[in-house]
Amino acid sequence: MLNLTTKALLALVGLTSFGYIANAAGPGSARTAQTPVILSAMANSNEHTMVISGHYFGTVLPTVRLGDRVLNVESFSPNQVIVTLPPGIQPATYSLSVTANHPYSSTSNMFSAALFTTADRY
Repeated sequence: MLNLTTKALLALVGLTSFGYIANAAGPGSARTAQTPVILSAMANSNEHTMVISGHYFGTVLPTVRLGDRVLNVESFSPNQVIVTLPPGIQPATYSLSVTANHPYSSTSNMFSAALFTTADRY
């Protein structure tokens, strides 16, 4: 079992998708919400946090999922979200998504996030 207190890194492989999602008003509505896009993420094992960068995360507290876990959002802006990593998280590949909870909820592209320790890389 590996200990993530030794410089954990986050490798990301994902396809970014840009676009729009129709709002709850239905088809033909002039109002749309932009779909969040994850461009990068970096884990800090010393602080047990992850910084997610991208676009359109909104101005209302977003929801961040890593695998099947909803993460605690420490801070956010339309282009960056900082979350707390769960205690005891193991090195593995996880799906990562951000849901912007502006008036019309929309979820980002799915990212594959691989958490590993520095020792795993060499």
